[in-house]
Amino acid sequence: MTTNLPIVRLPQVLLVSPAVTPPWLNGTVLMARDLATGGEGFEYRVMGTDGQARKLGSASVEPIYPRRGSRLAFTGRLRVLWRLLRRDQCALHHFFFSPHRTVARVTKAVLAVSRKPSIHTVPSQPAAADLKQLMFADRVVCASEATAILLRSAGVPDVRIIRPAVEVPPTIERRDLRATLASQGVDRPWEDRPVFVYAGDLEFSNGAETFVRAARAAVSELPDARFVLACRAKTAASAAALATVRRLVMSHGLHDRVHFAGVVPDIKALLGAATAVMMPVDTLYAKVDSPYVLLEAMAMGVPVIVSNLPPLTELAGLGVGATVVPASDPEATAGAMVDLASDPERTQRLGRAARQTVAEYFNHRAMVDAYEHLYQEVLSG
Repeated sequence: MTTNLPIVRLPQVLLVSPAVTPPWLNGTVLMARDLATGGEGFEYRVMGTDGQARKLGSASVEPIYPRRGSRLAFTGRLRVLWRLLRRDQCALHHFFFSPHRTVARVTKAVLAVSRKPSIHTVPSQPAAADLKQLMFADRVVCASEATAILLRSAGVPDVRIIRPAVEVPPTIERRDLRATLASQGVDRPWEDRPVFVYAGDLEFSNGAETFVRAARAAVSELPDARFVLACRAKTAASAAALATVRRLVMSHGLHDRVHFAGVVPDIKALLGAATAVMMPVDTLYAKVDSPYVLLEAMAMGVPVIVSNLPPLTELAGLGVGATVVPASDPEATAGAMVDLASDPERTQRLGRAARQTVAEYFNHRAMVDAYEHLYQEVLSG
């Protein structure tokens, strides 16, 4: 005799974010993707693009946004608004975006109509003054202690911290990673030379210029070192910013030491092949509080050098593997590079410690469990 057991359906959660679709270059999107594909206690629905496959792991993909490259940004916003107003079976709506006055006002109105329980993950530190007025959800989640302190000091109640997560891969020999890069046309004749990588923004911060100026200051003690900029264009302003950096390289006589890699096919191979990965920026505008490129480098066993912006200094405060230098200070940045390149054994120890820091504080299972526990809390009233 067969017994027909009832099908147990998990409660559904809609993740409201930019399009969760490759290429995986947006930190906010990565947060939503990793939660949706790693969750076990809920069914996840994510917002994708027209024509995208309807499944992403176990998560369902709704074609909300126009295809990538479309100029119909306004159409995408309207589709999101309509989706939020539409009746659905979701138990909860979970928002991933930085606070913005207009969007916050609209979202408050939508939630007043839909009466959906809600969570808002703030992926990066907001700059607005009236932060409490920008909050709309039942619970607010930050990706760093620095942003949580900022919101709490503004009077936002019950702010939680759930850090993003990256996988810690098996250890791969640096020579193998450099061979992979060479096969993709990225690696120049680096051999065993020190290699420093900047994979930050071009147009939003002075990180690229500080990196080049630091390279100039470091080459007298590191004549064999190579410096790689792996930067993608985010806005129309990036072309002018890149031209400025190229002129700076030429004026400093670094054309044979600085390599403009652009968008690298295998960014993890590049990060893992580096002596250190750099983020000497004066602002984290348009980046999540703990940039994924730094977490991925640390997970590969590579130490990082970061400026003293509060979200970045947490990488050093949580464990070992991050060196903090003053923002916009090429000399201090160069000094940190020289220290690492001059002591390979210490650099290797820092790299191993960096892997441990990521494994302990940026763990996938811990991240998913924390969110699903918070869902249960909100839904239980």
